Amino acid sequence: MINKCKCKKIFRAIDVDEKAKRSEKEKKHEFRTEFERDRDRILYSKAFRRLSGKTQVFVTGHEDHIRTRLTHTLEVSQIAKTIASYFGLDIALTEAIALGHDIGHTPFGHEGERILNFIMNDCEEIKGINKDILDSEKGFKHNWQSLRILTQLEKKSEDYDGLNLTNYTLWGIANHSKLECEKCERFYLDENKKKVCSVNNSNSIDKCESNLRIDFYKKDCNDFLKKIINNKNNESWTFEGLIVRRADEIAQR
Repeated sequence: MINKCKCKKIFRAIDVDEKAKRSEKEKKHEFRTEFERDRDRILYSKAFRRLSGKTQVFVTGHEDHIRTRLTHTLEVSQIAKTIASYFGLDIALTEAIALGHDIGHTPFGHEGERILNFIMNDCEEIKGINKDILDSEKGFKHNWQSLRILTQLEKKSEDYDGLNLTNYTLWGIANHSKLECEKCERFYLDENKKKVCSVNNSNSIDKCESNLRIDFYKKDCNDFLKKIINNKNNESWTFEGLIVRRADEIAQR
């Protein structure tokens, strides 16, 4: 018989629910914890329902057994909750992070994300629409888009934008994936041994050898979100967030 982890108190030395902060102050609920409220807000959001229409991979036609972003999210949630339970962590916080982690993802998985990021970095031109796009408008990354949806696009109140989630939930969603884009490096050598961008077949490879930009998201961060992203003194850091990150990797195997 497998025993529960004996180091529970180490992992949950501080009751993070009591220290949770929101951008807009709210009264405490009579019986739901702060993270149960976060979980429920994500679960009942319009963006969460849209996950059923996004596939994990590019597919033509219809296939009953192709994973959607919704089924993937539920699998991540199940794996993460099992691990969190073993370590005696906060199940509601774990579930909230898991349910919201991919809420800003594209259809067609990470390849869809890469193509959209190319478009939003002016690497792949779409009928001149995105030509000479401003640096301040560049970039697409799904974890940043998840934050944008949950803090700006979804509506819970007429008084403010977003779902007003806690700092711990937002930190976990932001950090289930890297916050910065890596170098593209999608180029090849032509017959003259010159580097050519494989996205737009040009000799302009400065973008290939540098990190793609995501300035679009950073310019609109309010002070509350900036504080979470910067995470000075690890004030929004949690084991639950790290567990969801690993569960996400496991679910894709």
